Amino acid sequence: MVKKQKMNILIVDDEKLIREGLKKIIQEKAPGFSVIGEACNGVEALQLTEILNPQICIVDIRMRRMDGIEFIRNVRNTNSRIRFIVLSGYEDFEYARELMPLGCTAYLTKPVKHEELLFFLKQCAEDIKKDIQNEQLKNVLVGSLAGTLKQQQIFRFSETDSISEIDLPHLRQEDRILDACINGNSKELSAAVDQLLKELQEENASLHICVVQLNRLYPLIIKKLNSQAFSFILERIPPVAAFESKLRSASGLEEVRQYTQSLFDEIAYAMDQGKKGSERNVITRAKQYISENYSKSISLVDIAEHVGLNASYFSQLFKTETGQTYMKYLTNYRIEKAKELLKDPTLKIFEVGEMVGYSDPQYFNRIFRQVVNSTPREYRDNYFNL
Repeated sequence: MVKKQKMNILIVDDEKLIREGLKKIIQEKAPGFSVIGEACNGVEALQLTEILNPQICIVDIRMRRMDGIEFIRNVRNTNSRIRFIVLSGYEDFEYARELMPLGCTAYLTKPVKHEELLFFLKQCAEDIKKDIQNEQLKNVLVGSLAGTLKQQQIFRFSETDSISEIDLPHLRQEDRILDACINGNSKELSAAVDQLLKELQEENASLHICVVQLNRLYPLIIKKLNSQAFSFILERIPPVAAFESKLRSASGLEEVRQYTQSLFDEIAYAMDQGKKGSERNVITRAKQYISENYSKSISLVDIAEHVGLNASYFSQLFKTETGQTYMKYLTNYRIEKAKELLKDPTLKIFEVGEMVGYSDPQYFNRIFRQVVNSTPREYRDNYFNL
């Protein structure tokens, strides 16, 4: 059996304790990853990147000499493949989001939650694997076009690294359909399905070819819907076996076209209706969860699992619906609660911090100052001196 190769990671942070802590988490809880180097600033990290060629970089924003922002921009000038996980303090979080065009996978606030780091490492690995598969596909395509492109067929690498035949002209439409399912874009889904069926019709494709192509595509769509916020749609559409059976029993291409178009129109409509209602419900449930658990150590992954979404999609949805990140909302909620508790003179300041989810008094003091522009003690003194 071939030993599975690990994903290589470079850790870039000017605090030795943080580097050691991240390395320990990865060594103990992420067996598919390996830390191949550490750097304390961007200059050193650039040198190590050229020598070690890591696949993933975990980077702090604020460092001496060259900071994380400049480091990532320098790397992106010569390397588009490396995945970045950015570490930041609360005050840097919105600034860090400006790096999104540079292809950063995640922005984690310190102190880093173990489950969040592991989640986004896994996401990095999936993205890297997809890049490799796409590169393999391009290589096969170039080789095929250089030789004899028999019946316009090439091989496409699937998620299990096996290869399956795919009709070249329809690759783009199939990708559009899957992307639309991932993003919940009903208009794009309908347009891509229309175009795919139109192409098959214009080519006078045989009934067998149409059925084979659609039977390969439908299970992938089911998988994408189930992994997003649209699993409820699966109750309204036929399972894979029923879909395949229906296509095989069709009397001709027109029946296949009408059935497929009708089915995908129903999926698109359900996505629209479900998205409007479910998104509002998701945000309400997330806010309720925060109001009930703000005193505990809760993470993005915790909230996302509570509302039944993956962390990446939930993070985007929360920002779109509320106008702020979940972390900013949670922090502001905690600080508002802290302000109320500080009005009780019988409570010590460190106790107030613990009651709103901050076990480290210094960290509570720093976050409070960033939000309120005064320390907890100053806020309390001002309140009682009014």
